[in-house]
Amino acid sequence: MEETLFIKVFFGIFLSLWTIGTFFIAFKFFYRYLQEEKYCTSETVGTVRSYEWISRGKGVHLPIVSFVVNGEEYKTVGPRYKWFKTVKIKKTLHINTKQEYKMDPYEQTFKQKITGSGMVLKNPMQELFPIGSTLPIFYDPNNPKLSYVLRYCDQKWIFWLLLSVGMLALLLNILLQLFL
Repeated sequence: MEETLFIKVFFGIFLSLWTIGTFFIAFKFFYRYLQEEKYCTSETVGTVRSYEWISRGKGVHLPIVSFVVNGEEYKTVGPRYKWFKTVKIKKTLHINTKQEYKMDPYEQTFKQKITGSGMVLKNPMQELFPIGSTLPIFYDPNNPKLSYVLRYCDQKWIFWLLLSVGMLALLLNILLQLFL
């Protein structure tokens, strides 16, 4: 009897925290992709001001773009990508590092190839989108903070995945509490 009570309490707390955590992550970081697709209907032009400190994948730091709506300045990060693919070709006798990347601005995947020692020498975004260059910004006219750069990055599947995992954990917790 005490063992089942311990299991119910332990897994009840664990599954409750898991549910709360997945819901928090889903709504805090990925709900915006559902909103962007629906509400970002107005377009303006923004200017690249700097680059993120956080690397999104092997030395890729996305541009921080500022834009003005109704006399107020806003900032957004982008263009965002679904995936960052890096191929490293290490050559032991090759001291110099060569970095190549191909980018279609409207593609969802950023691909780069690094040949040599494997060290990333530069942020490819600085060459593709130099400071001072202009990019199209799509924003919500009622809430300009909700915006994206160049094209919509379809990552709403992550929101639905996290929401499903959270709902499954909640259902498992309820069933555990009722039938154990």
